[in-house]
Amino acid sequence: MITSIQVTNSQHSAFELGRKQWAILKDIEQRYKTMDVSSFLHNSSIFDNEWDIKGRYKIKFEDYLPAPEHKPLRLLLQVATYEMIHTLHLSVSTVYTYLINFLVEFVPILIVRGVLIAPPNEPFSSFSLLENHEITNHVQLALVKRKTIPVAALSFMSKLSALPQQELKSLIGLPPAPWLAEGVSVQKWSEQQREIAGIEVENKFYPPLPFETVSKIVNHSLPILGSHEALGGFTAAIRKARNANSVNDASKALSVAKECAPVRDYALKHSDVFDKMIPIEIKSRDTHKNGKVHPFKYLTVSWTNDTLRLAQSACAWIILLTTGLRNVDMRNLRVGCCQPSKKHKDIYWLVSDVKKTKNRIVLPVGKTTYQAVKLLEQLRYDDNTFLLTELKKPNTYNAPVSRRKFDRDELGKMKDSNTLNKLLKCLSKHYGFELNTTLDEEATAHCVRATLAGYIAEHSHVAILLLKRLFGHTNALMPDEYIRRNPLVIKKRDEMLKETHGAMAKDLAKAIVNQEVSGRYSVSLEKGAEVLKNEINEEFKLANKSLTEMDMLQTMEERLTQLLLDDIEDSETYALITPLGVVCMRPTADGTDSPCSAHLNHSKRQDSKLSRAITDALMTLPNPSQCVGISCPTALLGKKWSRKLLETFDFYIKYRAGINPNFDVDEEASAFVKMYAEPLKKIYSGERNHGYFDVR
Repeated sequence: MITSIQVTNSQHSAFELGRKQWAILKDIEQRYKTMDVSSFLHNSSIFDNEWDIKGRYKIKFEDYLPAPEHKPLRLLLQVATYEMIHTLHLSVSTVYTYLINFLVEFVPILIVRGVLIAPPNEPFSSFSLLENHEITNHVQLALVKRKTIPVAALSFMSKLSALPQQELKSLIGLPPAPWLAEGVSVQKWSEQQREIAGIEVENKFYPPLPFETVSKIVNHSLPILGSHEALGGFTAAIRKARNANSVNDASKALSVAKECAPVRDYALKHSDVFDKMIPIEIKSRDTHKNGKVHPFKYLTVSWTNDTLRLAQSACAWIILLTTGLRNVDMRNLRVGCCQPSKKHKDIYWLVSDVKKTKNRIVLPVGKTTYQAVKLLEQLRYDDNTFLLTELKKPNTYNAPVSRRKFDRDELGKMKDSNTLNKLLKCLSKHYGFELNTTLDEEATAHCVRATLAGYIAEHSHVAILLLKRLFGHTNALMPDEYIRRNPLVIKKRDEMLKETHGAMAKDLAKAIVNQEVSGRYSVSLEKGAEVLKNEINEEFKLANKSLTEMDMLQTMEERLTQLLLDDIEDSETYALITPLGVVCMRPTADGTDSPCSAHLNHSKRQDSKLSRAITDALMTLPNPSQCVGISCPTALLGKKWSRKLLETFDFYIKYRAGINPNFDVDEEASAFVKMYAEPLKKIYSGERNHGYFDVR
């Protein structure tokens, strides 16, 4: 039974206060020492000095809190960490980051100030001893010295206040929280401190790989994928030999298996495959049997390791280049993550659990990527669930100091991002080309995301050819599926679309304000601009502010830009530039046939044998390729984008004047000149001689 003890009167004697504090601490220790910590620790007890956290993290508390009088602080930090995971439902990796940073950043301060520090049965101070300004000063000092803010450590302190357990609060007290005094979050407060110190945050930029480098990666990787049968069989032979080996030392058993006769014979049988990758290395040593010396030929372990890692490197490159996965998500791919589509031939679905956003995505990939995944599934010594595994020194045979056994799920897992980056270098190192970015920096897995985004933005012939080769030349469905489903592609396309929409809205607004638009649709836009102008005048009058002509034009342009942008982004207006040099301002809600699509829609109705009453109820899209120009009521001419019409007008004017009599298009010339004279005069009269547009 747990006794509830509260320290209610700070006027107690020091002895009485200390006795009550340690009694509460003892109750907490008794309560939590039998708690099940298997969900995040490999340890048997929460109060072990060394924590072996699942996910490869380790913390030795004695490195930060070595003295006996540090026990209250150490114990409460361990319990608080447990509650952050189980009560506040924070992820293990997040809490680890918070805790380790808190230990480094603030525990030395707590020790100096004597917060939760005391010998047994003596009273100790709580976090309430610290003031907000002390934390602010420490953060400002960190900014000056390191140009960084310990946000993770601050977050741990913030979470201490959020713990609901009263017995913890009675000892921990109220931690300082200058961000709460400002009414903002830790993150926002940290940004404010950076602004006060005048230090800007620079986001890490990952430059892309040049096309030449990507081309070399693809050219060297694809032949290796083509050798998947020989490589898969080779790994299976090693695995079989190791399992049959009677050597007790597991690490030694693997080395012996790599040098055994069956593995050697398999490699020699497929020498035509392996020699193209790395020429087979055979060595000889003397063995003694029945008093006689016999030479024994064996494969070198280094050759085996290098060959299989080269194959892993090629597979990893292909997957990264076709998915844009982050380093951590690549390492967390599981066996069976890629499956063929049941609907479309040559389309495969790759499932990835994204750590950053904590969601699962399903990416469409081509046959090449599927082959890379399947080869990686074969290039493994153990039946763990991770796709990419360590082959040189797998975890199974490299037990840590604690001598604990790894969970089945951890066997062979690549431990960190550097491990994958080193693996990627195997390909370029073997084939002798530089693995540098466009800024001549050493490339990492994350640079591939920037490279893939560049392909989408560039639309260059080189990029298209590379993507076609990666996805398979004959796969016609793949590009559409890839664009529709890959989040990296979607994000890049959205950015490009937003940039295009923004530029279009700004151009339209500027033209309207400067009265550089014409056509039937310009009348309604100019009337709307006049209404807006009156509204702005009223606003300034009510605010008792003066308004110059320049201020008016600038304010109108800003307001119109936002209004037009909202219409375009909300899909209320098409705002398409047509080949004839006009902007189609047709409302998307208009279901009637537009002049540019009327003929095509009529043909479709006849072919489908549907009545017009039915098809009129359906939305019909404009057809910019069949634009009828100024004849359309929603066509908008503008000084910036209608110069093609002006050039055509100039041509017909010269033709009619007899400068170019080689073309017999008199009727077309007259019709065009009469149709466009007035609209063009409105926006281009200042660029031509007086009377130029006054034609009959």
